[in-house]
Amino acid sequence: MLNVDLKTIIILLSTTAVLSALYTFFQFLFKFHPEKKISKFFFILLTFLKSIGVFFFIVIALYFIYYIYNTINQYLTLIEMKKYVKNLSRERVLAKISIIDFSENSFNCILELYSLTGKLFKKSSYQLNGTEFYLDFVVLNFDYMFIEKGSNNIAYPSTLFSDSIAYDNGIKLLSSNELKEFLSADSDKFIGLNSKKVISLSNFIFNCISNDDFARKNGIRSIIGSALHHKIFSKSIYKVYLQNTGGLSMVEENF
Repeated sequence: MLNVDLKTIIILLSTTAVLSALYTFFQFLFKFHPEKKISKFFFILLTFLKSIGVFFFIVIALYFIYYIYNTINQYLTLIEMKKYVKNLSRERVLAKISIIDFSENSFNCILELYSLTGKLFKKSSYQLNGTEFYLDFVVLNFDYMFIEKGSNNIAYPSTLFSDSIAYDNGIKLLSSNELKEFLSADSDKFIGLNSKKVISLSNFIFNCISNDDFARKNGIRSIIGSALHHKIFSKSIYKVYLQNTGGLSMVEENF
């Protein structure tokens, strides 16, 4: 999503206008005032101005062709990105954490992460110190890109920690490669997009996650963490849902 530099266009147009004016002036002298003696230097200058003027005209024409192409490309990309985000923002289960054992100062759990269609993406077992777990998700808000408000959020699981283990020392749930796969998982199930386009858009999202400047320049309103947590009193199962409103909720189920 590139932006054409308006200042560059103005400079090119101004330069072309000045060169055209000079060329017209000398042409006027040569045609309507032949009695005036014009040195050979001015004939050379006239030819030079004509060549430079043609060159700048071609440059401006190419620049405007690029501008039109880029504008159309941005519009099509925006439509595709809306479809991508709409697919990933559907209400669904993102994760399930099962507390299978616990004591006064630690607990064992199984964490399952799910793809777009509810298929199991990753399953891992962990043992942590503490009596309360925290499951952190990264939420990307696309309101600035899409202008209209709504369920314009994508969320993915980030870190598992506890009341005894700080976030910075927590367990990272997805590696870089796993995150790329997670963002494009079930690419053949996306509505309105083919698999190749889904992978391309997921790479764009990954760049937004990895680079804050890139994210801001491309209309991502915010990238924030949202940690859901629960005190451990018994063996339990907790499911995390992405809601249609774009928020996250956690529901406890019987073990």
